[in-house]
Amino acid sequence: LFSLCCAGQQAFARLDNSCLIQNGRCFPGICRRPYYWIGECSNGYSCCRK
Repeated sequence: LFSLCCAGQQAFARLDNSCLIQNGRCFPGICRRPYYWIGECSNGYSCCRK
């Protein structure tokens, strides 16, 4: 398991390997600039990438 970034995101990181492989991060709701949507995380969040 990786903890790539910030405290509080680590719980998501365990679920979202396919998102993380694409250098994405999981956000509730829609992606906001400078991020754009690249997929969906396993918890239903949006997978977003810069």
